[in-house]
Amino acid sequence: MLTIEVMGLFLGHAQDTATFDLFRRQHHTLFPVLPQVHRTTYTRQSANLWRLKEQVWQHLVNQLPHHAHLHFLDSVPLPVCRFARASFCRRFKCQEATGLLSQLRL
Repeated sequence: MLTIEVMGLFLGHAQDTATFDLFRRQHHTLFPVLPQVHRTTYTRQSANLWRLKEQVWQHLVNQLPHHAHLHFLDSVPLPVCRFARASFCRRFKCQEATGLLSQLRL
C-alpha cells in the first residue's frame, strides 16, 4: 500500500482513484491481488495507515537537518467555488473575500 501511494505521488497522481486505476491497469503483475480489490477497500486501507505514515514522516523529518522554528508545508489548492458564483457563495460573504477572488482570477 505504501509503495503504491509513494509511487503514485511520484508519478503525479494526487488522488487515490487515479493511483489505484494506474496500478490496477498497468502494474497488476507487481501487485497480483490488486485487480481483485475494490477501490473503496483500497481507499479505506490507505486511510487506516495514517499512523504508520505519520511515524515514517516523523522519522524522515528527524533525519533531515532543519531549523527548529522554521517549517515548510506542502499543500494542495482546494477549489471552493467558481468565481462567477462568488458574489452569492456562502463561503465568501464579505467584500474583501470577493475582491481577493477577483485578484486571483479563479
